[in-house]
Amino acid sequence: MWPDNETARDLLNFSGVADTVAVIIVRARGRPISIGVSGAWGIGGALLQGPVGGVP
Repeated sequence: MWPDNETARDLLNFSGVADTVAVIIVRARGRPISIGVSGAWGIGGALLQGPVGGVP
């Protein structure tokens, strides 16, 4: 089991999901959209905020 610390390494292989979400955001071109992340507590949903948060 991995420690519960922030890391720049994608230990849960979320980069594909983050990339897809980023594309959706960019293609929206400022139009309002809603993206839901659903999962049990501790599944790593908040980890998407880091990689996706840098979308211009």
